[in-house]
Amino acid sequence: LIEGGEIFADPLALDILARLKEPAAVPAMVRLLKNFFDRSDAAFALKRMGPQLAQEELQKLASDRNADVRAAVEEILQEFHDGGSRLPAFLKDLDSPKWELRIGAVQQIGKMYVHPQRRPQVATALERRLADENGNVAQAAGHALSRWGGPENEPALIKALNHPSAEVRCAAAQALLEIGSPNAIPALLPLLQEK
Repeated sequence: LIEGGEIFADPLALDILARLKEPAAVPAMVRLLKNFFDRSDAAFALKRMGPQLAQEELQKLASDRNADVRAAVEEILQEFHDGGSRLPAFLKDLDSPKWELRIGAVQQIGKMYVHPQRRPQVATALERRLADENGNVAQAAGHALSRWGGPENEPALIKALNHPSAEVRCAAAQALLEIGSPNAIPALLPLLQEK
C-alpha cells in the first residue's frame, strides 16, 4: 500500500507471500526494513523466506546508513548463519521460574528463522512448554511448534489436544496441521465433536 508517498505493508500479504516463498516479493520485503512501522513484520517474513531466497537481497542493506536497518539485517543474517546470538538466552529462559520470561522466550523463538541444525534442539525445548502451568505459555509453545516442530513432536502435540484450554488445543491442532503428518488424524477427529 502506498500512502502519502510512503510504502506500508499489509501484514497478511507479507505472511502469505512468505509462506508461499515467493521470490518476487523479496526485494519489496527487504525495502520494508527501512520503514519503522513495517520492520518487524518484514523481518519475520524474510526469516520465513530463508537464506536461499533472502540473503543476497539483504546483503544490499548491510551498509545502510540507518543503524536500525543495519541491525535488523545483521540479526536476520546471523540467524541464517547459526541460529542467531539471542537463541541461547531464549532457550535458557524457557526454564525460568517466571512465566513472563518463559512466554517472552517462546514468542521470540517463534519469530526466529528455523535453522535446520538447531530445529531438533529448539523443538524439544518448546515441546516441554506445552505442559506449562501457565496456559498462555503452553499456547505460545503450540504456535512456535507450528514452525519449529516435526514428526518427533507429534506425540506431545497430540497430548496437548486434551489440554483444558481451548486456545492450547487450537494451537496444538494448528501445529499438527503445519507438520502435516496423517498420524495425527485419529487424534483430531474427536475434536469435531467438541461444543
